[in-house]
Amino acid sequence: MVALTSRLKELRKKNNYEIKDIVAFLECSVSHYRKLESGTRRLNMDHLSKLAELYNCSVGYISGDDIIKPPSKANVIDKNGATLLPVYESIPAGIPVQGVQENDEFMLFDSRIAKNEGREIDDYFFLKVKDNSMEPNLCAGDIALIKKQTAVEDGKIAVVICRREEAVCKRVITTANKIIVISDNAVFSPIAFEFLECHIIGKVISHTRNDK
Repeated sequence: MVALTSRLKELRKKNNYEIKDIVAFLECSVSHYRKLESGTRRLNMDHLSKLAELYNCSVGYISGDDIIKPPSKANVIDKNGATLLPVYESIPAGIPVQGVQENDEFMLFDSRIAKNEGREIDDYFFLKVKDNSMEPNLCAGDIALIKKQTAVEDGKIAVVICRREEAVCKRVITTANKIIVISDNAVFSPIAFEFLECHIIGKVISHTRNDK
């Protein structure tokens, strides 16, 4: 969340806005916005989109979604216009956030997805699902396409790190001071974490089923 908080302040000052100006624009309280800049409150998607429009920059830049750096082979365009993106086996906790490739694996990504959403190609990556907690929607071995962002709409599947453990795919619901992670597999109970215990890395936007 360091990149997010520093960029909120950087963009506000660069554009010569006072906190009162941003508060009026977002229609929130001064205390609420100060918590956004200090990192004690998570920026929701509505505010993120509004600020990107105000500052004329990408959502990914504001949210610091460029913290996961793809290997040098990423973004090699083939003759059909597709792009090779890394397939991460895992994303350990830590700063900076860095995906781990065990087999130097890549998959083709349709770069038109990024273009249509006003994002950069590096805002996307693939992650291999490692457990059955999200069955039947995501199964162990499936490859999920992730769009990097630090907030998701309630009920959507996110890649999230909680309590400094390895990143997992879970549905997420946020409240004022809690983040609740929910499995689709009924065997696993929902877990509520304190707000600062979790870090959302991205949103699952599609997946490829492993039929092996």
